[in-house]
Amino acid sequence: MKKTDRLEEATQPEKLIALDTAVSPNDTEPDTRTFLEALFGALLSDITTLKQDLTKDIQGLTKDINELGDPRANCDAQGEELDSHRREILELQEENTDLQYQVEDLEKQSQRANIRIKGVPVGAAGGNLEDYTRRLIHSIAPELAPQEFTIDRVYGAGRLAKSPGQPQDI
Repeated sequence: MKKTDRLEEATQPEKLIALDTAVSPNDTEPDTRTFLEALFGALLSDITTLKQDLTKDIQGLTKDINELGDPRANCDAQGEELDSHRREILELQEENTDLQYQVEDLEKQSQRANIRIKGVPVGAAGGNLEDYTRRLIHSIAPELAPQEFTIDRVYGAGRLAKSPGQPQDI
């Protein structure tokens, strides 16, 4: 067997065992044979240890991967949840828009029933604007009974007059 053949065999792990017998017993240098046998034993031991370590590492990684599960399944569930949230947001936005229109409509309707009375002298109401307003409406339309109209509230509007006798709006 040629030396190049032995080198090629030495690079192939399945033929490492055959390397021991590949060295000729008629070798003239006994130190070389002993050195090669020791090297072969060390390499074989290292390969065995590496194989065991790799097997343990692979088993650990396999366990970790199995515990994590299929990442696509997780993404699918999150995607469905995200789509659900998007639909809910759109529904809430539509509902919010509808409610804004309703509030605007109610504000406009409530403004229609308002009465603004201009030029009421400050102090003429005697501090009770609601009574003053009832008496004023009764003096303008005596045929209306007090039960026929309701007053939710009465308040001074616009700028407040600084001195008694000046007109204000209610």
